[in-house]
Amino acid sequence: VGAGDAFASAVLFALHENLEIDKILKLGVSTAAVSLQDVSCSDGIVNYKECLKIGNKYSYKKLIMDMIN
Repeated sequence: VGAGDAFASAVLFALHENLEIDKILKLGVSTAAVSLQDVSCSDGIVNYKECLKIGNKYSYKKLIMDMIN
């Protein structure tokens, strides 16, 4: 279990919440990054709004653009 699982679970959550595709990807990437803050499987993960704040703080636009291209 790791960042990939965190990404997948965040994407599933975002789909369930009917978020737009850009927010789905941002939440997935942010949650994956946040999950790496702790050695356990889930203790580093915070609520989804906090994950998005952290993603905005450290910027993931380049990562998403690299994934698309």
